[in-house]
Amino acid sequence: MPTTVAPGSDRQGGWLTAFRTSGKVFLVGIVLVFVVRHVMGFGVTAGSIANTCHAAPGWLLLAAILYVLSWLPAAALWKTMLTPCNVRVPLSALFTAALCGLIGKYTPGKAGSLLIRAMMLKRYAIKMPVSIVTALCETVILLASGLVIAVGLLPVTVSLDRVRESVHGPAFVMQWATWLWMRPVLTIGAAAVGVIIAVRYAVPHLLARVLRSRVNQTWDSEPFGRLIGNWRFCFVSCGTAALFWGLEGVSLTCVLQATGYESFDVATTIACVGACSLASSIGCFAVFTPGGLGVREWILIESLLCLPGMSAESAVAASILLRVVWLLAEVTTGGVLYVIVFRRGSPRIPDAVATPDRRQAA
Repeated sequence: MPTTVAPGSDRQGGWLTAFRTSGKVFLVGIVLVFVVRHVMGFGVTAGSIANTCHAAPGWLLLAAILYVLSWLPAAALWKTMLTPCNVRVPLSALFTAALCGLIGKYTPGKAGSLLIRAMMLKRYAIKMPVSIVTALCETVILLASGLVIAVGLLPVTVSLDRVRESVHGPAFVMQWATWLWMRPVLTIGAAAVGVIIAVRYAVPHLLARVLRSRVNQTWDSEPFGRLIGNWRFCFVSCGTAALFWGLEGVSLTCVLQATGYESFDVATTIACVGACSLASSIGCFAVFTPGGLGVREWILIESLLCLPGMSAESAVAASILLRVVWLLAEVTTGGVLYVIVFRRGSPRIPDAVATPDRRQAA
């Protein structure tokens, strides 16, 4: 029976799409204006930022390499989640799909990143719900771990003097804040426990609700559900998240070297990990901005200003360079790997995921 379309429905859908796009552009504009005015409040100009950026292509190249390598353990975690789904995909294909999916966070949006990943894996006869749900699980694990790690590293990332300037409340609040800031090992340990709790209980509960929807009618998700509720998978995920955010934090330290900042020690590197995880996680949750544009830079600038000897020019320059370096790394590495991995011929569909019709034909 042919499907009829109500008169004016296409026009209504077009108006709705235009309204959403206009609203998103308006919100992004507000965020960028706020960030620019905030930066100008420090007395920073375009000329001072340009003078801060030294000719250090080696440090920027190392930062790009570390950022790309940070997605290798994430792809390995994705492969681990696909294994109980009776799916076998080369790690190189998952790594390439993860990098190419990052471009989708700018356009069409953050949800487009998952869609790009799933569409790239269709050539391996993987159902779209399987690719999307497993990629979503990997993303949620990394973001949740990043937020918890950032909170645990706050005593290292943000100085106690900055807290005293910013927090205005009852005396006991400052007493508790001072007590915590003087014991960073305690907060880091609490963050480690928080990551385990988030990965072991919060993430499986969230995905269980997703799997109970229509997704559960398209594939047998029971083995996947058992995997994400396993303690071994929990510790593997925690280790993956720690390695992921650690590499991205070290990538930020390389960018800081390119701006001429030289006061580096172990505490500074740990603070960069906390600043990077906090800015990237919150920026990803800002769904109205492409790639967290503006939000990530604002949080990163505020976090870097807490480092000893950090000037406003260096903080602003580092936030801009980090965005440019990571974007170029995503585009160039993703494009090259796509040509190498996905354009050299159609792969053989594994027997484990072949459809019954194809098995009978064989």
